[in-house]
Amino acid sequence: MGLSSGMVSDNPQQDTAESLRQRLTQTFSEKIIESALGEIALYLYNNGVSVTLITVGGIVDMKHLKSWQTMNEGILFGNDISVKHTRTLVKEARDIVVAKSPVMLGTEWFNVENYFWLAPKLCHELTAEAVAQDIVVYDNPGLKILAAPWEHAFAVKVSRLLGNQEGANQRAYYELHDSVQYLKEILKKKGHARISLAVVMSWSSKFGLRTCREYLIDVVDQEYWRQFGQNAMF
Repeated sequence: MGLSSGMVSDNPQQDTAESLRQRLTQTFSEKIIESALGEIALYLYNNGVSVTLITVGGIVDMKHLKSWQTMNEGILFGNDISVKHTRTLVKEARDIVVAKSPVMLGTEWFNVENYFWLAPKLCHELTAEAVAQDIVVYDNPGLKILAAPWEHAFAVKVSRLLGNQEGANQRAYYELHDSVQYLKEILKKKGHARISLAVVMSWSSKFGLRTCREYLIDVVDQEYWRQFGQNAMF
């Protein structure tokens, strides 16, 4: 059961999507996440380190995009946790916070394990791009969290959607919702109304993620039209 913030938006359709998402996954309010991150930051600071992490989804959607009132999962990576000592401290901090939390946090909201497959070169590139993009979603002594480059976040969502096509998967609904939010941010950043399909597909190739021309046209671009009243790709 989700742990929501109790907020109600001005968008009934978003409220319906939020309710569905909370039924399907365990979600946490901004207040809960801010408190947990504050404890992690303090632990790191007290241990003499200052860590910058890059994140996909999760807190970015909740705090920066305001596309969800709660968050369920947060995948984090970055150059700093490629150093074993720092990575150990980050995991220790998270695990201590989880152990003493009054709610069942688990580890998916602060997942630093999933990105160990990233090649060091790509990790460095993504970290540098996130620093240049400079979307700060959390910043306190000991811990700073930046949004991943939008192109990477979009490519990750599309890859996950393609992996979930087999059978009914309700999670795909909010994954699709997120993907077009990221696409909108990309267009805003570039100052374009639309972007070529070839460029969109090149992001997935760059990051070694799956993509599909037909899926982008028939599903993602149609969802963009549904949300924003125009196509994003040509």
